[in-house]
Amino acid sequence: MGNGVTQESLENSEIYSDVKSINNCIENLADINKMLIKSQTGSLENNNLLDQRDKVLKELSNYGDFDAEILDNGSVNLSIDGTKLVGGSKVLGTFDVQTASGYDDYCTEFGIDNTNTSNAVLMIRKSDGQVLQNVNDKMTTGKVGATLDVTTSTDGVNANTILKDLDKLAQTIADVFNGLQTREGAFYLDNATGTLQLSNANLDDYVIFTTNDGSADITAGNISINNLLTEDGGYNRIATAYFPNYDPLDPTTVDLNAVGNADNIIAMLNTKTNNAGAEFADIGNISFADYYTGVLSKLTSAAASKANESATQNSVVTSLDNKAASQTSVDLNEELTDLVKFQTAYSASARIFSTCNTLLDTLVNLGL
Repeated sequence: MGNGVTQESLENSEIYSDVKSINNCIENLADINKMLIKSQTGSLENNNLLDQRDKVLKELSNYGDFDAEILDNGSVNLSIDGTKLVGGSKVLGTFDVQTASGYDDYCTEFGIDNTNTSNAVLMIRKSDGQVLQNVNDKMTTGKVGATLDVTTSTDGVNANTILKDLDKLAQTIADVFNGLQTREGAFYLDNATGTLQLSNANLDDYVIFTTNDGSADITAGNISINNLLTEDGGYNRIATAYFPNYDPLDPTTVDLNAVGNADNIIAMLNTKTNNAGAEFADIGNISFADYYTGVLSKLTSAAASKANESATQNSVVTSLDNKAASQTSVDLNEELTDLVKFQTAYSASARIFSTCNTLLDTLVNLGL
């Protein structure tokens, strides 16, 4: 499933599919309204159309908090947070969705303060040509609301903030390891000449972490090991030794035949608990392990909170379903009573008709 970060990912995402389904429901509802306006109230056709209308409204309720104004003829005016989407037989507005970066570009172009926190941004295209940008706050409930994750927990934790935390961690890991790999005084064992000796040539090309999509910024989704290091013998370019007093203008400050210096590798291993250096600022100057533990703790807490909210919402939905069923379900006892009543009335009418027919025959025979 896509996550909405790129256009390709957006078109493979759940939110993209949901928006298409919502628009189909809007179109169907307008068509049903048109037929309801023409149908005769109380007819079989009318009743079937009302059932179709209710089915569409129920499907829409799964996606968000839509408002339905049912008119006397059975048709529905549909709106969401004051924005009308269906009026009679006309579609007045449909949904569209764009990437967060696409909305960023829009805000930059028109000088708008961008308060979006989601990967995907909803918009409403109205029939008069007007486009309502960033209507995510109109869809804070239902399936779409959950997917957008607009509603956050009390401590501000949601899927988007967790992803941002992981992105910070990925970028910091890359900065720290790449900094150690390419720093002045870092050397690797070079056996290209047939004899082991230290070298620091072209280390900038052999950074440890890069991106797998060619982008400049490293995230949790695109962080990757440098392909040059995974090629045959590429691991030999990992800088294992470190000489803090190395002077590139005076090669004699380093013994190129030194054996046993593994200070750079040791520094890399110590990053698990180390938090020294400006590179750790983005994660609050704490160690990788502590930061990751904190992210997991927030995620666990948020998951428990959402589980409680889900249980509460399920109870509400069940209660509403039961209420709707009580209003629309058929009472068999009442229907049986009515059936007996109508059957008796029919029998009585038949007897009256039979009596009248007999009287008429008698009168005809009497010559009256």
